[in-house]
Amino acid sequence: MKRRNLLSGVAVLGALLASSPSQAANGLECILGGYTAEQQQVFADYYSGFTAASLEQEDASDAHVNAIATRAVACAGLHSWPPDAITNAVYYRLSNMLAHALELKTPLTPEQMVSLNATLENADQTRLRATLGPGIEASMAGEEGPEMSDEDKTYLGLLVIQAGLPTDRPSSEFFGALLGARMMADIAAEKFAKNSSEETQ
Repeated sequence: MKRRNLLSGVAVLGALLASSPSQAANGLECILGGYTAEQQQVFADYYSGFTAASLEQEDASDAHVNAIATRAVACAGLHSWPPDAITNAVYYRLSNMLAHALELKTPLTPEQMVSLNATLENADQTRLRATLGPGIEASMAGEEGPEMSDEDKTYLGLLVIQAGLPTDRPSSEFFGALLGARMMADIAAEKFAKNSSEETQ
């Protein structure tokens, strides 16, 4: 995911709220709903206007990001989220939206998408996390991630072949972006849950 400024902006959101009292995090589902009709239209516009070029954008002031951030602050008030939980909730919603946008604008056929999902479901999840996790977590922290090794690149390439997907650039980039978005959602949810368990200890 190349939206580095956007990701840094989300990290800044949490930092700005760092002086808030530390409370246990709960209610991650809050970030998924409760949007106004205007905000829902912003999301609809995001999905309809999404293209592969959207992955290259560096604008951290996108309207859908602002809508999610606004909702996160409201959820924080309802559930007493600490700053880190707010940040991770925003990442969770953003990455879910990105994954959905990619699925809506996939260059693959329905049959290829079924094969892709089955391949990812049956893949070694520990290996996938070790391959992509460090880079995703670095991006979430607004930092440069480690360079992916040739071995890891080969592993991901073999997954593309195993799924029976085309090996052209659009398909390969789609595969990487979708996998990255889904994994970021998982990581954000894990971090959010950790915010809760740490505060209740």
